[in-house]
Amino acid sequence: MPSNVTERVFGRTSLGKDVKAYTLTNATNMSVTVISYGAAITEIKVPDKTGKVSDVTLGFDNVSGYEASEYFIGATIGRVANRIANGQFKLDGELYNLTQNNESNFLHGGGCGAFHKRLWESSVVDGLVSMSLCSLDGDEGFPGQLDATVTFQLNENNELTMNFTAKTNKPTPVNLTNHAYFNLSGQGAGDIYDHAVTIAAKQYLPKDEKNIPTGRLALV
Repeated sequence: MPSNVTERVFGRTSLGKDVKAYTLTNATNMSVTVISYGAAITEIKVPDKTGKVSDVTLGFDNVSGYEASEYFIGATIGRVANRIANGQFKLDGELYNLTQNNESNFLHGGGCGAFHKRLWESSVVDGLVSMSLCSLDGDEGFPGQLDATVTFQLNENNELTMNFTAKTNKPTPVNLTNHAYFNLSGQGAGDIYDHAVTIAAKQYLPKDEKNIPTGRLALV
C-alpha cells in the first residue's frame, strides 16, 4: 500500500521562488518530509518500541537555513558526490577543470550549480515523491547535459527507498547520493558518540591526508 502524501509550501528562496514540502506518512505513524530545494530530507519521524515518535535526522525549519548552510544537510548531492583531486579529471583524452570548493579539490557538486543548491521540479506519482533537475552542459565544469531524478517512497515496513537515475548526452562522471545526518536518539537529544553502525563490506577505500581515495582496495 502506498503511503499518504501531503503537499505544502515550505517557504521561499532568496530569489522569491516557492519551495514545496512533501510529507509521506504510513499506517505505523512514520513520516518523512522532503523539500524541492536541494531535493533534501528535512525530517524522518519514527516511533520507538514504546510508540514515542522522534525526528531522527537533522534539518532546518526554513529555506534560509538550507541556503546558508555549507554542510549539505539532508540534501541530494550531484553531479558527483565526494572529492575530485585538484578539481580536475581526464575523460577520453580531454582535461576538464571543475569548481574548487574544498581547498584545491572539488567536493559534493561544487558551487552554486551543485544539486543541493538548486530548486528541483517536483510531483507526486502513485504514492511516491519524484524530483527532477536538468544540469546543463558545462555546469561546474562537467561535460554534457545531465537530467537527474530522485524518488522517495515510504512503505508499511518503515522502509524509506530513494532511487536515483541520470541520463546524459555525453560521457560524463555521475555519482548521486543523499547527505542526511542521523541521530537515532532524536534531533536535539545530544551527540551520537554512543551510536554504532555496521557495514557489510569486505573491502574499503583508504584515503590520503586530503581525504582523496588512493585508488587502492584494502581488506577490512
